[in-house]
Amino acid sequence: MLGNPGVDSDLLSRFGQVSRCGAMRMLQFLDRIRNEGNACEDLVEKLAIEDEPGQKETTQGPRKE
Repeated sequence: MLGNPGVDSDLLSRFGQVSRCGAMRMLQFLDRIRNEGNACEDLVEKLAIEDEPGQKETTQGPRKE
């Protein structure tokens, strides 16, 4: 199964509308969360991007502080 031990044999098929590459990235991300546990609690902060100086947004839109 593409070198992903411990992964459901049909897991990639569950990502139906996601590209194979995107699905593999998702699996890697899920593995990271499983392995690091609470180390990912700052995930939202790590995913924040700056479009303009001082303006932070996430994939869910502007941050409300």
